[in-house]
Amino acid sequence: MNVYNRVLLEGVIALFNKARGVTKVDCTRADRAPLPVIMGGEDHVVPPTIGKALVKRYQRTASTAVVEYKEFFALDWALARAVARP
Repeated sequence: MNVYNRVLLEGVIALFNKARGVTKVDCTRADRAPLPVIMGGEDHVVPPTIGKALVKRYQRTASTAVVEYKEFFALDWALARAVARP
């Protein structure tokens, strides 16, 4: 089985084994590094609603670890940094 199929298979199996699956994440840990969730405003692969749901999941816990959300819109970012040419 190639790596891509294995990752997909493990992800599907994890849907049925949320308590101990390979994708289990402990959102309650306070001793982890800050987690920046950075999303593209018009991303079709991973929409911003997924990032927002992730942040809410971490914030619902009693963890004191930092979780921040930032959404970028590529066109706005590019125009803000555009240099006028003479």
